[in-house]
Amino acid sequence: MEHLDVDLSKLTEGAQRVIARAEDEARRRAQDLVTSEHLFIAFAQSEWGLYARVMRDLGVNPDDLLNAVAAGLTTVPQLQSGSPRPSELTQALIRRSVKAAIDAGREQAESF
Repeated sequence: MEHLDVDLSKLTEGAQRVIARAEDEARRRAQDLVTSEHLFIAFAQSEWGLYARVMRDLGVNPDDLLNAVAAGLTTVPQLQSGSPRPSELTQALIRRSVKAAIDAGREQAESF
């Protein structure tokens, strides 16, 4: 992602794929920002088995939740020019993930 203020080497390939997929989702919707909702959708699509199992364990229908999150994306501003950029919340989530991974003794943050 072009405007991400995180060293991508601190993310596993899986985490980088989720971020790229979130950016693709924003671009597909012609949206200006990559939000936490885009990340959620990208994670669910990339790690469907894990996502669906956790949602079912919580008593949540995984498809219904994914559709509800996708419906919430209608408020994201439309792309004016260039490529989607990460929102401040998205930046903070990724920075926190990297920090938590490092604090736990890992070299990289994972997608799950």
